This record gives sequence, C-alpha cells and structure tokens, in this order.
Amino acid sequence: MIKTPAEAMASENRKWLEVIANFGRAPELERILIEAEAADATDLDAVIRLISLAHVAHNIAAQEVAGTFGVWYRDMGQRLLCRAVDAAAGLERPSAGLN
Repeated sequence: MIKTPAEAMASENRKWLEVIANFGRAPELERILIEAEAADATDLDAVIRLISLAHVAHNIAAQEVAGTFGVWYRDMGQRLLCRAVDAAAGLERPSAGLN
C-alpha cells in the first residue's frame, strides 16, 4: 500500500524502468512527459507530479537500455524539474504568524 507521495514516486519510477528494460522504449511515457511539461502546474499535487516525472526521466536516462533516448530523457527531466521549481515558487505559502 502506497502511503506517501515519495512512495508513489518510487512505485511509478519502478514501473517505467521495468517497461524500458523490457521494451527499450516507452512511447506512452514519452507522451506523458511531454504533456506534463505543457500542463498548468498551479497546485501542490501538480508540483509533486512534475518532480516525480523528472525523477523517472532522470533514472531512465541513467540506464543503458534508454540508448539514444537517454539524452532526451535527461533533458526532459531537467525541464520538468525547472517547471516544478517555477510552479512551487508561485504557490501561496501559509503565513507564519508572529503574534
């Protein structure tokens, strides 16, 4: 049972690494990454999703099975991580009262 966002990220990472290891490519994942880069990220869940997908992309890039797509995955991971940082910076932070 997945309990935390970090556990969900690790589970998704394992899933896609298995797909890449078995098939050499994952066109569905490539589409998901492209769509995530273009999507609005206006809440914490979207930021977590971007970070999770960036993690997946970076891990796939590090695997030999990614072949020539390794560079693409590394670049996409970096772009998703930058989007996550930009989106996180735009989130409203709870005020810490100094009463």
